[in-house]
Amino acid sequence: QACMNHDKVALYDVLLERHLGGTLTPEGQEWLTRLREEADVLMLRKAHAYALLQSRGHQLPSLEELHAKTP
Repeated sequence: QACMNHDKVALYDVLLERHLGGTLTPEGQEWLTRLREEADVLMLRKAHAYALLQSRGHQLPSLEELHAKTP
């Protein structure tokens, strides 16, 4: 149930918006790259955990069930 820090998500959104608008500084680009890599690692860890649980016979929720639980 790990997730990215809300402040990091907000920063990522701002940096991505600036990148798309062509106003991102080189320092901002470094931050955007770093945050994207953190998000990728988190997603990979979650996928790996899901695959391990599934391979061990655990009953896992469907995508619809997971979306229903998120606020």
